[in-house]
Amino acid sequence: LCYYCELTLCCFFFSHIVFPTQNGKVAIVTGGAKGIGYQTVKHLARLGMHVIIAGNSESDGQEAVRKIKEETLTGKAV
Repeated sequence: LCYYCELTLCCFFFSHIVFPTQNGKVAIVTGGAKGIGYQTVKHLARLGMHVIIAGNSESDGQEAVRKIKEETLTGKAV
């Protein structure tokens, strides 16, 4: 399992070698509150990015932000 996102092959394809630290960068992830979108948000946040989650449900988005802030030390999600 991947240390960063708990998926089996995630970082095999999206490793830190491919994506070095991204401090100060901003990403917008549509559908980032659940599933693959959420895992993408978590990975980008761990790389140091400020991540904006766009989706249909404000409550799901707020829950995703809360979990990301708990699970990452360097990332920011709104």
